Amino acid sequence: MTRKWNKWTPEEDALLRELWASDVKMDVIASHFPNRQHFTVYEHARRVLGLPQRRIPQPFDDVLSWRLISAQLQKAPATAKALADATGLKHSTVAGLLKNRHGRLVFISGYVRHTTRCLPVRVWALGNGRDAHKPRALTATERKRRYMKKLRKKEPERIDAWAAKVRVRKQMKSGELVRRDPAAAWIGTTTHQTAP
Repeated sequence: MTRKWNKWTPEEDALLRELWASDVKMDVIASHFPNRQHFTVYEHARRVLGLPQRRIPQPFDDVLSWRLISAQLQKAPATAKALADATGLKHSTVAGLLKNRHGRLVFISGYVRHTTRCLPVRVWALGNGRDAHKPRALTATERKRRYMKKLRKKEPERIDAWAAKVRVRKQMKSGELVRRDPAAAWIGTTTHQTAP
Protein backbone atom coordinates (compact mmCIF):
# COMPACT_ATOMS: atom_id res chain seq x y z
CA MET A 1 0.00 0.00 0.00
CA THR A 2 1.46 3.34 -0.99
CA ARG A 3 1.38 6.20 1.44
CA LYS A 4 -0.03 9.57 0.43
CA TRP A 5 2.23 12.43 1.42
CA ASN A 6 0.55 15.62 2.52
CA LYS A 7 2.29 18.65 1.15
CA TRP A 8 2.64 21.67 3.42
CA THR A 9 0.35 24.53 2.45
CA PRO A 10 1.45 28.18 2.64
CA GLU A 11 -1.11 28.68 5.46
CA GLU A 12 0.50 25.87 7.48
CA ASP A 13 3.96 27.33 6.89
CA ALA A 14 2.77 30.75 8.08
CA LEU A 15 1.17 29.24 11.20
CA LEU A 16 4.34 27.26 11.93
CA ARG A 17 6.49 30.39 11.60
CA GLU A 18 4.20 32.30 13.95
CA LEU A 19 4.14 29.53 16.58
CA TRP A 20 7.89 28.96 16.26
CA ALA A 21 8.59 32.57 17.24
CA SER A 22 6.45 32.27 20.40
CA ASP A 23 7.54 30.69 23.71
CA VAL A 24 5.17 27.72 23.52
CA LYS A 25 6.48 24.16 23.83
CA MET A 26 7.08 21.95 20.82
CA ASP A 27 4.22 19.64 21.86
CA VAL A 28 1.79 22.55 21.65
CA ILE A 29 3.11 23.54 18.22
CA ALA A 30 2.76 19.96 16.95
CA SER A 31 -0.81 19.78 18.28
CA HIS A 32 -1.79 22.53 15.79
CA PHE A 33 -0.97 20.07 12.98
CA PRO A 34 -3.05 16.96 13.81
CA ASN A 35 -2.21 15.06 10.62
CA ARG A 36 1.55 15.35 11.16
CA GLN A 37 3.94 13.77 13.61
CA HIS A 38 5.91 15.76 16.16
CA PHE A 39 9.23 15.01 14.47
CA THR A 40 7.88 15.90 11.03
CA VAL A 41 6.80 19.35 12.23
CA TYR A 42 10.21 19.97 13.81
CA GLU A 43 12.13 18.80 10.74
CA HIS A 44 10.00 20.91 8.39
CA ALA A 45 10.61 24.00 10.48
CA ARG A 46 14.38 23.49 10.76
CA ARG A 47 15.29 22.04 7.37
CA VAL A 48 12.69 23.26 4.91
CA LEU A 49 11.76 26.64 6.35
CA GLY A 50 15.22 27.26 7.83
CA LEU A 51 13.89 28.46 11.18
CA PRO A 52 16.49 28.93 13.93
CA GLN A 53 16.99 26.67 16.93
CA ARG A 54 14.34 27.44 19.54
CA ARG A 55 15.47 29.11 22.76
CA ILE A 56 12.82 28.39 25.34
CA PRO A 57 13.26 29.97 28.76
CA GLN A 58 13.99 27.52 31.57
CA PRO A 59 11.10 26.47 33.74
CA PHE A 60 10.98 28.20 37.10
CA ASP A 61 11.50 24.87 38.89
CA ASP A 62 14.88 24.36 37.21
CA VAL A 63 16.06 27.78 38.34
CA LEU A 64 15.11 27.05 41.96
CA SER A 65 16.64 23.58 41.79
CA TRP A 66 19.88 24.97 40.40
CA ARG A 67 20.04 27.53 43.21
CA LEU A 68 19.76 24.74 45.78
CA ILE A 69 22.46 22.70 44.05
CA SER A 70 24.87 25.62 43.63
CA ALA A 71 24.44 26.57 47.30
CA GLN A 72 25.51 23.06 48.29
CA LEU A 73 28.43 23.09 45.84
CA GLN A 74 29.67 26.39 47.28
CA LYS A 75 30.15 24.59 50.60
CA ALA A 76 32.14 21.69 49.16
CA PRO A 77 32.39 19.51 46.03
CA ALA A 78 29.96 16.59 46.08
CA THR A 79 28.56 13.69 44.08
CA ALA A 80 25.14 13.89 42.43
CA LYS A 81 23.72 11.48 45.01
CA ALA A 82 25.06 13.54 47.90
CA LEU A 83 23.58 16.69 46.33
CA ALA A 84 20.22 14.96 45.88
CA ASP A 85 20.23 13.85 49.53
CA ALA A 86 21.21 17.34 50.76
CA THR A 87 18.70 19.27 48.64
CA GLY A 88 15.79 16.82 48.69
CA LEU A 89 15.63 16.76 44.88
CA LYS A 90 15.43 13.62 42.76
CA HIS A 91 18.76 12.13 41.71
CA SER A 92 17.74 12.29 38.04
CA THR A 93 16.95 16.01 38.36
CA VAL A 94 20.31 16.78 39.94
CA ALA A 95 22.20 14.65 37.40
CA GLY A 96 20.39 16.35 34.49
CA LEU A 97 21.07 19.86 35.76
CA LEU A 98 24.75 19.06 36.34
CA LYS A 99 25.06 17.53 32.87
CA ASN A 100 23.45 20.58 31.23
CA ARG A 101 25.81 22.97 33.01
CA HIS A 102 28.94 20.84 32.69
CA GLY A 103 31.81 22.78 31.17
CA ARG A 104 30.20 26.17 31.84
CA LEU A 105 29.22 26.36 35.51
CA VAL A 106 30.45 23.06 36.95
CA PHE A 107 33.31 20.65 36.35
CA ILE A 108 34.39 17.24 37.61
CA SER A 109 36.89 17.84 40.39
CA GLY A 110 37.57 14.16 41.07
CA TYR A 111 36.16 10.67 41.37
CA VAL A 112 35.27 8.38 44.25
CA ARG A 113 34.65 4.66 44.04
CA HIS A 114 31.09 3.44 44.48
CA THR A 115 31.05 1.26 47.58
CA THR A 116 29.31 -1.82 46.20
CA ARG A 117 30.11 -1.86 42.48
CA CYS A 118 33.56 -0.20 42.66
CA LEU A 119 32.71 2.12 39.75
CA PRO A 120 34.14 5.64 39.66
CA VAL A 121 31.52 8.26 40.58
CA ARG A 122 31.95 11.93 39.59
CA VAL A 123 32.57 14.58 42.25
CA TRP A 124 31.22 17.92 41.01
CA ALA A 125 32.50 21.40 41.87
CA LEU A 126 31.48 24.94 40.88
CA GLY A 127 33.57 26.77 38.32
CA ASN A 128 34.98 26.36 34.86
CA GLY A 129 37.97 24.19 35.74
CA ARG A 130 39.49 21.21 34.01
CA ASP A 131 37.84 17.86 34.53
CA ALA A 132 39.76 15.31 36.57
CA HIS A 133 41.05 12.20 34.82
CA LYS A 134 38.62 9.30 35.11
CA PRO A 135 40.23 6.26 36.76
CA ARG A 136 39.87 2.90 35.10
CA ALA A 137 37.27 0.47 36.39
CA LEU A 138 38.50 -2.31 38.67
CA THR A 139 38.88 -5.76 37.18
CA ALA A 140 36.94 -8.72 38.58
CA THR A 141 40.08 -9.94 40.37
CA GLU A 142 40.65 -6.54 41.99
CA ARG A 143 37.02 -6.35 43.08
CA LYS A 144 37.22 -9.81 44.63
CA ARG A 145 40.48 -8.95 46.39
CA ARG A 146 38.89 -5.81 47.86
CA TYR A 147 35.83 -7.76 48.97
CA MET A 148 37.91 -10.47 50.62
CA LYS A 149 40.05 -7.90 52.43
CA LYS A 150 36.93 -6.20 53.77
CA LEU A 151 35.40 -9.53 54.72
CA ARG A 152 38.60 -10.60 56.50
CA LYS A 153 38.26 -7.59 58.79
CA LYS A 154 34.53 -7.98 59.45
CA GLU A 155 34.05 -11.77 59.55
CA PRO A 156 37.36 -13.65 59.97
CA GLU A 157 35.63 -16.93 60.94
CA ARG A 158 33.75 -16.95 57.64
CA ILE A 159 37.01 -16.52 55.73
CA ASP A 160 38.63 -19.34 57.72
CA ALA A 161 35.73 -21.72 56.95
CA TRP A 162 35.88 -20.80 53.27
CA ALA A 163 39.69 -21.28 53.18
CA ALA A 164 39.33 -24.71 54.83
CA LYS A 165 36.83 -25.77 52.18
CA VAL A 166 39.18 -24.60 49.43
CA ARG A 167 42.10 -26.53 50.98
CA VAL A 168 40.07 -29.75 51.22
CA ARG A 169 38.89 -29.41 47.60
CA LYS A 170 42.44 -28.80 46.42
CA GLN A 171 43.76 -31.82 48.33
CA MET A 172 41.00 -34.03 46.94
CA LYS A 173 41.77 -32.95 43.36
CA SER A 174 45.49 -33.55 43.76
CA GLY A 175 44.93 -36.94 45.42
CA GLU A 176 46.55 -35.96 48.73
CA LEU A 177 43.29 -36.48 50.62
CA VAL A 178 41.49 -39.75 50.22
CA ARG A 179 38.04 -39.89 51.71
CA ARG A 180 36.83 -43.22 52.93
CA ASP A 181 33.78 -44.68 51.35
CA PRO A 182 30.86 -44.36 53.83
CA ALA A 183 29.70 -47.90 53.04
CA ALA A 184 33.16 -49.29 53.75
CA ALA A 185 33.29 -47.37 57.01
CA TRP A 186 29.94 -48.84 58.01
CA ILE A 187 31.11 -52.37 57.41
CA GLY A 188 34.03 -51.71 59.67
CA THR A 189 37.19 -53.70 60.20
CA THR A 190 35.74 -56.80 61.83
CA THR A 191 37.30 -59.99 60.64
CA HIS A 192 35.32 -63.09 60.01
CA GLN A 193 36.61 -66.23 61.53
CA THR A 194 35.92 -69.46 59.87
CA ALA A 195 35.00 -72.52 61.82
CA PRO A 196 37.57 -75.28 61.89
